[in-house]
Amino acid sequence: MNNILTIPDGIVKHILSRGGTTVFKLLNADKFVDYCKQRDLDVDRDRLLSLERLGLFVPMFRINIEGCKEQIRIPIDYNSSYFEDGTIIDTYGNMGKYHIPDLDNINCQAYYSVFQIDGLYLTLTSLTMRVRLDSYIDPIEAEGIDCCKVVKGWTEYAEGVAETIRGCHHREGIGCLCQYISDIYGPKAQTNKRKMPIPEKGGLYFDQWIEIYDENWDWHSLVRSWNPEGVAMLFSLDSGKLKHAYETLALSQESCDPLAEWYQLVQFISYKERLKLKGEALRAESIRAGCFMIRELYKDLYGDMLPHPNEVYRTIINHFPEIHTRKDVRKYLEYVVNRYDLNPQPKLTLFVEGESEEVSIDIIFREYFGVHPGVCGIEVINLHGVDNATGAKHDRFRAILRLVDYLHMHQTITFLVLDNENNASKLKSSAQKTKSILCRHRYVTRSEYIKIWRNSFEFDNFSATEIATAMNKLAENRIHIKAKDIIECKGCNNSNNILSKMYKDVSGYGLNKVELNKILVNSMLSSKSRRNPNNRPIIKILRRVLHLAIRNPFPIRHESWENNQSSKYLGKKR
Repeated sequence: MNNILTIPDGIVKHILSRGGTTVFKLLNADKFVDYCKQRDLDVDRDRLLSLERLGLFVPMFRINIEGCKEQIRIPIDYNSSYFEDGTIIDTYGNMGKYHIPDLDNINCQAYYSVFQIDGLYLTLTSLTMRVRLDSYIDPIEAEGIDCCKVVKGWTEYAEGVAETIRGCHHREGIGCLCQYISDIYGPKAQTNKRKMPIPEKGGLYFDQWIEIYDENWDWHSLVRSWNPEGVAMLFSLDSGKLKHAYETLALSQESCDPLAEWYQLVQFISYKERLKLKGEALRAESIRAGCFMIRELYKDLYGDMLPHPNEVYRTIINHFPEIHTRKDVRKYLEYVVNRYDLNPQPKLTLFVEGESEEVSIDIIFREYFGVHPGVCGIEVINLHGVDNATGAKHDRFRAILRLVDYLHMHQTITFLVLDNENNASKLKSSAQKTKSILCRHRYVTRSEYIKIWRNSFEFDNFSATEIATAMNKLAENRIHIKAKDIIECKGCNNSNNILSKMYKDVSGYGLNKVELNKILVNSMLSSKSRRNPNNRPIIKILRRVLHLAIRNPFPIRHESWENNQSSKYLGKKR
């Protein structure tokens, strides 16, 4: 069966009157040259004319404006006389039968489709040779070379290549198909898989010869009335022929794309930003748009989705992520950014009781571990009090544990560090027997992921002498609190409140716990400290937190996510 796509008779008239001019505009020669140069195609107007004279690459149509008093408005009326009176010349339908003007002829202008660049690249590559000039002047290599015979051989080769190109119009046929269906499928080819740009009012494009504008143009109406079977009839399509056209473009875009190995990531980038690519990468992006349009047409005609253009010529044993997962675009994107280690989601969320603990942990990470917690994927969240973790009377632990369950479902480990007050110990006990409602294979969390201080952050990590010294320093030594005063407070219930009350009684103003903790932590990390920081409970806890965060792998496949959820890593197994 012949799978070669051909150019239908009168295709230019169909394109100009019945669609294919709004989303991807037709370009005059100057704009087409600029378009090609941005995509690393070495061509100018002189060479375009030369290729046209040789019948190797022609514009889609020409406009002869002699006697025409105004711009041609596109889309045109299908029954107009533009083609009959010679105002519009169908160069495909009249190949070799029309007069090709000189470069400086201002009365005739050529128009090209952006989807012709694939065929143009093939033509330019076939007719462009790279020669080692040093071989002609090297005495040894140049000996016996007959330059006349060499030139004659090149000429014969060029004529043979030209004859081959003239006899095959497969690429031109693909370009015509892409241009014809571009108004329907073009917006879908310009997405980042989440947003689709749709021109309003048919867009606007004009130059000295044509104006492309349709005030009644509406993409949604076009889609509702779209008849893909009509395209199949016009281009004499069957599934094999359309699939072959798709595979042709897929090979072209992948073979020239320097970003081909990152195609999964690139497809999620804004189309507007992708257009800022240069050279071969931009050319691949343009050709890939044609791939996506043919892919959508194939789906509408035959009910089957062809593989992604970058997966056509690859042997893929295990898809990353799995094919069925890609239907959920958000999940697809999550697995892709995980693969490239670009997911900004925290690998561990550390809940602390108040602002003083939050500030202290930040100092320890920066001064002791030498990094900001965010570098290690750690997010520190201030609960602003134990009550926000332990909940109200009738909803004691449900809220915080459901939050933990939710974060664990998203592979973010949670770690709580709380003072021993207001049912904090009961929260830890409840966590050990609360089952996950999001994963039936595990409990919400592990008990070691909840740390309850015996007394409080300050009393568990610093001696009475260190706390007294820090308080005196905070008051700029206007007061004199002794270690025994701190010890007395430690033995009381609600020791933190007693500590604050004692400070206020002595100094006359309230205790600023944030500033106090800054002094305590800086003293702990000072080289003058008698106690090794490694022996402090907070350092041991944060080292454990750091270890968990670094070793927490974000999944790149749904299967990996399921295995992680069922493991004992996030919560005790049921």
